[in-house]
Formats: sequence, C-alpha cells, structure tokens
Amino acid sequence: MHVITRQLSKLSKNEKDEFFKKLGFSNSEVRRIRKLPPKNRILEAARIASSVDPTPNSDMIEWLAGYSWRGALYHHYNSLGELLNSVNIKSSFKRPERIINLKENQLDILNIIPENAESSNVWVDSEGNYLNIWQKRGVKIRAIKLKRIVNKNLFLVGIALYAGEGSKTPSTTRKVEIVNTNPIIIKIFIRFLENIGISRNKLKARIHAHSIKEAERGIKFWSDELNIKNKQFLQPLLKKSNSQKINVDKMPAIDIQYNNSMMRFLITNWVNNLNKLM
Repeated sequence: MHVITRQLSKLSKNEKDEFFKKLGFSNSEVRRIRKLPPKNRILEAARIASSVDPTPNSDMIEWLAGYSWRGALYHHYNSLGELLNSVNIKSSFKRPERIINLKENQLDILNIIPENAESSNVWVDSEGNYLNIWQKRGVKIRAIKLKRIVNKNLFLVGIALYAGEGSKTPSTTRKVEIVNTNPIIIKIFIRFLENIGISRNKLKARIHAHSIKEAERGIKFWSDELNIKNKQFLQPLLKKSNSQKINVDKMPAIDIQYNNSMMRFLITNWVNNLNKLM
C-alpha cells in the first residue's frame, strides 16, 4: 500500500494525528517519536512509516515526526533515498520517470527543472499530478509544489510576459512579481500561475497610487476585476504627485506577487532559457 499524503496539508494537527491513528499508529507511539532529538525523530518516523508503506514519502515521515512540510528531513539528509538507506530501507532516489505520450499542447514541468544550481542538487519527487521540488542551501531549504502537466501555450505566454514585465529585483529575493495597469496582462499572469498550480488565493496585491482615496478606488476595482479578496492587498504604495487631481478614467497600477524563493529561482531560470523552451 502506498499512502497518499498531499491533502494532509489542509488538516489541523489533531486531524493529522487522527489520520495516522487510522493507519495503526497509536497516540502514545506518535508522542514517543516526537520526544526524540530532531534527527532521531526523522529516523524513527521513517522506520515506523515503512511498516505501513514500503516506500513512504517525505511528507508522511515529516508529519509523523511532528514537523511541517520540508521542516526537518532535508536539514539532515540530501534526499529521501539517503534517509531510507540509513534505516536499512532499500531505496535509490531518482527523479520520476519522464512521460512520453504528452498531448500536443502539454508540457511536463519535470523536463525543464535543472538538476543542479549553484553547486547544489535540485531534488524532485512526484505525488499524483504534482511535483515536489526543493533544494538544500546551507542550513535552509527552498521548496515548492507545482502541477506536473501544464498547458504549454499558456506556460510560454506567461514566461514571455514575465521576461518583459516581471520584477527586475535581484534574483536572490523571494518575490515573483509583475506590475501593470492593464487588466489583460495581469489576468494572463494570474492564469499562468494557476496553470502551474499556484492558486490566486495565495497571491498578494499592492496598489500604486497618489492618494489614499485613489488607492481605495483601485482596491475596489482590482478586487472585482481579478476576483481576489481585500485581505490579499498589502498597504498601498503612495507616490508623490504635483497634481491633486485624480484621473477617474484610469485605474492605478497594481502589482501581483507570489513570495517563494524556489519559484523565483525557477521562473528566472525559465526566462533565461526561454529560447530553449519554444
């Protein structure tokens, strides 16, 4: 039996514990594991997880050990395979198999994820229709979960759009951002993000305006236009203006941003290699 854990991220701690209880793990056993030192918690969780799943995934191991997603395993091990081998579970970690029979307008994200960057491996494993992508950088981890099979045309349009309109801040930042006054451009970029598995509910927005009144008008307009909630808007960026008159025929600019260091690395890499993706 292989245990699917992707939906566990939506559960509360108590609901996750109940999930493991149904798999046969008692509350006392879970508490025992979670009282161990950090690395031992991971080792013991891997050993116990293998009793119900011969090939346990990293999410299952970390949740059993009481950690959040990518919270501990990759601080101690370079890959899931290395961990499983350390507890005598035969495993040789490798990337998922390539999908051969793609439709004409489909793209397999796996094929365009670099295997290493800045002298460190980029690791990938699959779960259903998603890819878990991560990289260990010193004591930190950058990670993201993306759809594996996406619409190729929309993906290429999104990358080309980001190449022209995307944030030019240093690539070492976490911010994937685009700023514009044109609703069509902003909508296409949001569709691109949704295409690769990033929900619009996870995005942040900021209005660029010359006054609070103009910003409030912008929030109302863009919230309705893009179907995003008011709580997703950050504090407006107010710019100085020599004129106090508001142009009621023109909406203030909006920037849409998603903060994730692995996503910023990937989109920068895709922009730099756009000619190879076409």
